[in-house]
Amino acid sequence: MVRGTKLLTMCGMAKRDGKKKRQPGNDETLPSGSIRVRVYAGIDPVTNVARYLRETVPPGPDQKREVERVKAEFIAQVRAQRHPRTDATVQQPPEQHLTDAKLGFKTRINYRSQAEKHIIPCIGRQKVRAVDARITDAFYSELRRCRDHCNGRPQVQHRTTQQHDCDERCRPHVCRPLSESSILYIHQILSGAFRRAVRLKCLDDMSRA
Repeated sequence: MVRGTKLLTMCGMAKRDGKKKRQPGNDETLPSGSIRVRVYAGIDPVTNVARYLRETVPPGPDQKREVERVKAEFIAQVRAQRHPRTDATVQQPPEQHLTDAKLGFKTRINYRSQAEKHIIPCIGRQKVRAVDARITDAFYSELRRCRDHCNGRPQVQHRTTQQHDCDERCRPHVCRPLSESSILYIHQILSGAFRRAVRLKCLDDMSRA
């Protein structure tokens, strides 16, 4: 009985020893001869999607050495948690913040309207981790330039988006700045969204907004 138990134990150890461990990084040779390095970097806390650090190494005499260097650097970043933790765009954190925040019904509707009209069209496609003082300053300058975010060219402000015959209600567009109270609402939305991103460890600090 003891011999049988020992034999089963040894067989189990052999299976465990023979099990192939998951590699922390891998590479793929492209038709161009370049090699794409990919290293798993965990689950994005905002989008809940698996994230990978990627870099393409061009052909050359030291290509294999460079591939190993890039792979080792990515693995070190992930283990030290120095890699970007999210690929989320600015569009996503405000929506999640407005969904989770304790806001009154009218306040939530107002904040969401401000986000849909101003935040998403202007900076919604920006990566959260890429937003800095330069981007936020340009965004607030745009809000104070034109509340409709026109392209600066002459255009007609139509009375409706439906097909219609223009009358005196369809007038040339005149740029008007967004009110300071609305800008304050937008600042509060972004500040709350970025604070949430910090809590989720998507950002290192709160200097964005």
